[in-house]
Amino acid sequence: MWECPTERQKPIGTPGHILGTDELGRDMLSRMIYGARNTVGLALLTTAIAFTIGAALGMFSALKGGWIDQALSRIVDVLMAVPPLILALMLLAILGPSIPNMVGVIAVIYLAPVFRLARASAMNVVALEFIGAALLRGEGTFWLLRREILPNISSTLVAEAGL
Repeated sequence: MWECPTERQKPIGTPGHILGTDELGRDMLSRMIYGARNTVGLALLTTAIAFTIGAALGMFSALKGGWIDQALSRIVDVLMAVPPLILALMLLAILGPSIPNMVGVIAVIYLAPVFRLARASAMNVVALEFIGAALLRGEGTFWLLRREILPNISSTLVAEAGL
């Protein structure tokens, strides 16, 4: 293959450049880190939003039970029935293409599995005697969620957040 004599590539793995440099002598590792900063930041933000809302709704649903639990569970079932990519494209077509909309749509998509995990874990905790004792003491819903249920399911949620 013919190659122009003025085009020379820098050797890959040159000293001081782990991934080498491009044609203009720019460090490839620093360019990759600079390009990934938005992606990592948006992924962390989306995960935090999905876990906060999903865990709160799951715990609330397990604590209240009845028609509230049924309604929230059916909404989550509908979200999980639609393939994530199709749901994301559909919602972004409705809301418009912007970064906040993208973060919100992805958070809504990944909220459903977190809801189900938090609800299942909280259902086991709600059945325990200390929750009944707290209810008899007259503790409020927010207090029960924050002081009794969340500490008991936090290890499960942290393990899921790592995935």
